[in-house]
Amino acid sequence: MTVPELLRRQGGVLSRPQAISAGISPDAVDVRLAAGRWRRLHPRVYLAADRPLTDAARVRAAWLWAGPNAVLNGLAAGFWWGLVPRSPQVITLAVGRQGRRHSQPGVAVVCGEITAADRVQIRGVPTAVWH
Repeated sequence: MTVPELLRRQGGVLSRPQAISAGISPDAVDVRLAAGRWRRLHPRVYLAADRPLTDAARVRAAWLWAGPNAVLNGLAAGFWWGLVPRSPQVITLAVGRQGRRHSQPGVAVVCGEITAADRVQIRGVPTAVWH
């Protein structure tokens, strides 16, 4: 997938590894950051400067930062399901007991496990099932 396709599909958000996998060199990523074409939302996660920071972009950016094993949880999951009208100020992600991330501003990381039966992919993001 190309960078423009990723940005379109992901609401203007992408991770450094995604950009590099799409064929952009690490130096070219840094040039885009320095030129203000992309802005850093979390370590190694960026928003294209021509895109608004929507609730959906905030949620996806938090998940990209937390890693592919992270699962949206709590009100963030409710928002992603479309059951809550706005994303919460703090996006909660379950990373399992082996998760190596620690909470940061705007993102709460919990170490609980979400079983396979209690998660589903919604728009490419693993999301806890709301009961």
